[in-house]
Order: sequence, then C-alpha cells, then structure tokens
Amino acid sequence: MKKSSFDPAVIRELLDRGLIFLLKYQMLFKQLLLMAEVPLCQRLDFSTARLVEGTLIPPDLRKLESDLIVELTYLSEEGIPVTVYIMQENQSTPDSEMVFRLHCYMVEFWRRISAQNIKEGLKPDPHPVVIPIVFYVGRRNWTMPTLAETMNVPDELKRFVPSFDVISIKLSELSEEMLSSHALGAALKITREADASTEEFAQVVESALSSFRALPEQERQPYEEPVVLYVINVVQQKRGIEEADRLYNIMERALQPVRAGQIQEMAMTTAELYTQRGIEKGLDEGIKKGIDEGSQKGKISQTKHILLQLGSKKYGIPSEQVRLQIEAMDDVLKLEELVNKLDDVQSWEMLLR
Repeated sequence: MKKSSFDPAVIRELLDRGLIFLLKYQMLFKQLLLMAEVPLCQRLDFSTARLVEGTLIPPDLRKLESDLIVELTYLSEEGIPVTVYIMQENQSTPDSEMVFRLHCYMVEFWRRISAQNIKEGLKPDPHPVVIPIVFYVGRRNWTMPTLAETMNVPDELKRFVPSFDVISIKLSELSEEMLSSHALGAALKITREADASTEEFAQVVESALSSFRALPEQERQPYEEPVVLYVINVVQQKRGIEEADRLYNIMERALQPVRAGQIQEMAMTTAELYTQRGIEKGLDEGIKKGIDEGSQKGKISQTKHILLQLGSKKYGIPSEQVRLQIEAMDDVLKLEELVNKLDDVQSWEMLLR
C-alpha cells in the first residue's frame, strides 16, 4: 500500500486528498482503526492489505469528501476477502445525505467488479463484503443515521429499505493518549486544531511533532517524510502566510536532529506545486479577481491554467491543437476531471481522447 517517496506526485495528492493520502501507508491505516478502537480491527490481516486505485466519489463532491478502498483478508476459518471502504467527510457540518451517498458508493464498487469480470471474460465470483467507515474530521456532535431514518417511511415498509452498519470514526473523540502514541497521531492532532488561534496552533505543532519524534525509530522513521509533508500542507492551506516561517522553525526544532535544515526546502517544494496550480502565483490579476469574486469564468481560467501547467510538467509542452482544445472548454467540472486524470494516462492525446 505504500506510496512512493518525496516527489511532485506525492505532494499533489497531499494537496487533493490530505489525510487519505497518509492512510495509504499500511501501518498508518491500521493505526487509525486501532486509535478508534474499531472492534473488527483484530480480525483484519493487514499484511494482506492491497490498495484499490481510484475513487468512487464524483468530481463535484471531491472537495467535500475523500475515500480509500482497501482489500484485505478477514481472519475467519476460511480467511475470506473483504473490502474496507473509508470515506473521509471534510465538511464541518454533518450531512444527512451522507449515508445515502455511502450506499451509492458501495453499489458502484460492486458494479465495477461485475463490469471488470465481464470485460475480462471471468466467471462471476461472489462480491466481497464491504465494511464502510466514515471518518469525520469536523467538531460538531454527529451520529450516522440509518438509510431508513433519512426517509419518510412507515415501519411496515422499512423492510424494503437497504440496511447496513457503518463504522464511524470521529477525530474529535480520539484520545490524547492514543494520538501521542502513534505516528499518525501527530498529523491528526494538527488537523484537529488547524483552526486554532496563532499561539494555540504553534503549541499544538510543537507538542504533536515532539511526541512523534519521541516514538521508537522503527515506528517513526518510515513515516517521517509523509507526516512532515502533510503538516507543511496543513500550514500552507489552513494558516496565514505570516505564520509560516515561525511554524517551519518550530517543526524543525521539534524534529531535531532528523530534519535539520530540511523543513524549509520541503516547504518550498510544496509551494512550487501551489504556484503551478495557480493557487498563490502565476495567474494574471484578471483571473485572481475572478476567483476572489467566485465567478465561474475565473474558476474556469484557473483550472485551465492548472491543467496546462501540471500537464506540461508530465507530458511536455502541449501542441497548438491541444492548447486550443483546452482553451475551448468551458465546463469547470470536466476540466477538474482532466486534472485528476493526469497521473492515470501517459500523453496529452490520451488525456483528451
């Protein structure tokens, strides 16, 4: 399940998917379930974990939700394969439609398996059990309703409504002791306090990374780079520019000597990705104004800029025909879909086909 090391593709995924990126590391995935004291955790064989690439979330919801699909073995007498589906809910306010969307994602997963079997001429196998987990990072009190509870349905008709259990993990309820004793805990602590005051957030960063540094080397070292990159990402996305240098100094001090002199370099590399994506620089003033005003035209221009910048880095400078084809697009969701597909294809032609 482990993702490749410090490179632009890793940073890009951090910008897009945040904590879900960290859960692609087998042991960090296991740590989340342990910290949340998920009852089934001890029956899952994490050594067999295999990441299923892709997402079940449609483009228009990817700013609100992220997901991860992991296939592994459930330790029963037969050792049956199961799929753990984690959906990270990024909204600060619980959404009553969440359980309905979760059901749709599960059905879509099974549909894809059937379609793949047909495509490859395979005999249909029983579909795997899906264990759905919702990871809620907001602070409001929230309980996942059943599907029937979201409907206006009398008791005698509830038997016609699909029923399934959902495991809920709430970041606000994870204990300090748990967070301090696991490598993933540093990232979770900092995520939980991302909107704190300037002084409170600085203290959280120092405390979380000091606890991380104090972990045994074999528990800490494999995850140092992704955790540090993730914290830098939180600083750049959630905190003011005026706080950044001080926070980087705090990070370096907390992680001495393992990251001496490296935090600023890593921060600069992530900033380059922001620049390429038009988030901080590289846009003319007209586009900036359009974005600030929330205009559709500004969003379209920004996304085209992102697509051309990142695509040029991956595929080389686009031909005039490719550039004209992209410039003619006026659907921001289609443009965002192309940005998300950059790592899945090998050329401009394949991307735009």
